[in-house]
Amino acid sequence: MTEVIEPLKMNYTSFNPTKEKAVPTNYIPGEGLLQGVVHDPKARILQERCGSSGLFSPLYDLTKFMKYFTGVVSNPLLSNQTINLLFNSKTAKYLKSRSYGWDLLEDPTQHYSLLYHTGFTGTFMIIDRRKQTGLVVLTNRVHPTSNNQAFLTAREAIIDTFLKENT
Repeated sequence: MTEVIEPLKMNYTSFNPTKEKAVPTNYIPGEGLLQGVVHDPKARILQERCGSSGLFSPLYDLTKFMKYFTGVVSNPLLSNQTINLLFNSKTAKYLKSRSYGWDLLEDPTQHYSLLYHTGFTGTFMIIDRRKQTGLVVLTNRVHPTSNNQAFLTAREAIIDTFLKENT
């Protein structure tokens, strides 16, 4: 919180939002409707402030995050050199391209890397630093059931559309 969220003034982002500030995410028998509580199975085991899940953020704050990482706004959080390193693959060529904490997508025409992240609930974002654009999708693929292949197919179509229209 002190290293990223507060410096970027993401005032509505929290690991422990009140129910009133979070949309319902899933229904778990015996627990009821979860709202403002992490429901990713791995994060539930690891509990509070799991590095892979549990951070709640509205579009308003995610827009601030994206503007910073696309270079639209500046902030002394990280140097441009460090941010640029995030867009370089840290995996062997035959493996899926990943950076520090991010998947990488490739621009279809100019073949440079874009940051890409998916969340367990179906949220995802793409950050294109060169074109200073991005995509944030806040949705829920796990309610009423996580067996949702239609969502995964739709997500790929949304990503393909973004990549084609962003050229």
